[in-house]
Amino acid sequence: MRIKLEAVAALLFAAMVAPSASGLTLTIDNFEEGDFLVTDLGIPLGVTTGEQTGLLTSNVVGGTRLVRATTNGVVGASGTATLVTTGLDDSALLATVGVGANTDFQFAYDAIAGGNVNSGSSGALNIDLSGANAIEVTTNVLLAGPTIRLSIWTSTSVANTAFKPLVNGVNSFDLTTGGFGALNLADVRAIQVALNDVSPAAAVGVTLIQAVPEPTTGLLLSLGLVGIAAARRRSQI
Repeated sequence: MRIKLEAVAALLFAAMVAPSASGLTLTIDNFEEGDFLVTDLGIPLGVTTGEQTGLLTSNVVGGTRLVRATTNGVVGASGTATLVTTGLDDSALLATVGVGANTDFQFAYDAIAGGNVNSGSSGALNIDLSGANAIEVTTNVLLAGPTIRLSIWTSTSVANTAFKPLVNGVNSFDLTTGGFGALNLADVRAIQVALNDVSPAAAVGVTLIQAVPEPTTGLLLSLGLVGIAAARRRSQI
């Protein structure tokens, strides 16, 4: 019996620690690479998009990031998305200038240089999120008001959440419910995070976008450790 318990415990522990595409946290963007300055002046001639390519996939999924800013057109208003990387934990800073103004921002990931902000089925990420439980967006926000939405494209369909209030800290999107539950998450081609209604008083910093695994990984660890402890106790009797 002691040998069987040790064998079961060892198998559970091995299943937990073995590398697995479905059991690891995936960094979508940690904003540690690819400086940008994207400004929209609220007029047709304003610079509204910026793209960084050739980035490390450990920092930006697919190696390509597209940023867009759209200001509501109030005279004298502007919206700016900025990233200046340092040795610290960096953030993309989203800001609006102008009384009564607000700006919408989008971060799109499709692994295609020259892609468009909505990406769609033309995206080429080809990543498997079937083992992920949620996508988390970590932000700093001074005041309530901004909202956030997640969109995911596969080769055949797209799903997105409704906009919800942006919170200071982790904004979590459950991939097991709603429209995401009907997607083939093993065939993700593009991902977009949109942050709307950023006012001058509600400066926003985005520090991390990541997909997190199903909670069963932690359960396997617990079972494995319990099994090992039980086996050791029996061996000492």
